[in-house]
Amino acid sequence: MSVGSLRSCLATYIVPFAVFLSPGLGGAHELSQPVPVLLERMHDTLLLINRGKTDQAYSKAVSIRNDFPDSSRGRLIEEVGLFHTAQRLDGGYRTTLTEETVRALELKDVPHLQKVLYSLSFLLILEKLDRLELLMADPNARVETRAAVLAVAHDYFSHMFERLLKFRAPDRIKALDQLLDRMAAAVKRGDAAAVKALRTEFVSGLLEGFQDQLVGGQLRPILVSVGQ
Repeated sequence: MSVGSLRSCLATYIVPFAVFLSPGLGGAHELSQPVPVLLERMHDTLLLINRGKTDQAYSKAVSIRNDFPDSSRGRLIEEVGLFHTAQRLDGGYRTTLTEETVRALELKDVPHLQKVLYSLSFLLILEKLDRLELLMADPNARVETRAAVLAVAHDYFSHMFERLLKFRAPDRIKALDQLLDRMAAAVKRGDAAAVKALRTEFVSGLLEGFQDQLVGGQLRPILVSVGQ
């Protein structure tokens, strides 16, 4: 092999490998605890879609559309599926993601299914941040309780957005991750005003930065109200 060919080969294989190992891209947030099984399955479905394995992704989503039994963590549990999760979130945020989930699965519309799963993930994160805001307003709430709720929100973001989209938008993901870190510091200080401001910045950044991955129109009212 000539020197030129060798250099070309090294550029093809070693450089991407170095990028993969880059701390700015590869260092995902360490989960504080395992995420719910449903989120694991949603993540796996999105990962299959990202890899172009749409038939497998659709089958995976169908397997969790209703409540489903799972024994992956040592004991058999009936896990809440996509439909019941979407119904609960629709009730809290006045969205219609249940209908969107049904439509995506009935039509086998995998690109729309992808947006539905990211939108559900976003609302699950928002649900935890809303809970945190209530705890910050409660003088009797313990710092440890507040921190634990935020840690779950951070875990959800890491599992469903950071790990799946960090190579598409590394700077944006890093900025959002840093906002959650700053929020954790504000929680520790008991600074409710800072937590609220950082929450607003995070939610707006997530909605605006990844609007192409979300169901159009469904979450815009949340963007309008988030700063109120």
